[in-house]
Amino acid sequence: MESKRGYSTSGNFWDPDLKNVYRVAFGQDERRVSTGVFGTVLNNSEQVIKMLEITIDYLSKEDEVIKSARFFPVYHLSFQNPGTLEPKQSREFGFDLEPQAPPDWSGEVRTRVSEVQFR
Repeated sequence: MESKRGYSTSGNFWDPDLKNVYRVAFGQDERRVSTGVFGTVLNNSEQVIKMLEITIDYLSKEDEVIKSARFFPVYHLSFQNPGTLEPKQSREFGFDLEPQAPPDWSGEVRTRVSEVQFR
């Protein structure tokens, strides 16, 4: 098992094997009013991704991290959406931010790919 970790505030992961692994956009779920993070994971590598973790940092009005939450748009052992991500394959995802949001959250977040594991 190969694993890589990284950090990005801009949505680009600078490791050559994983450049532009994900794109994150913000919006609201059509079924109810709630703030979320939505995007698409694209596997630009030549390897199968079995786990991809995205960390969302909730920011204060002073632009400081006040809480972090982890989400898994790709996880081979998931009960809801098991599976891997083959090379050149993509997967859409969406995560509701409000259930985990701290009371002093400004409504702004920073996102990063925090871990990738290959098969």
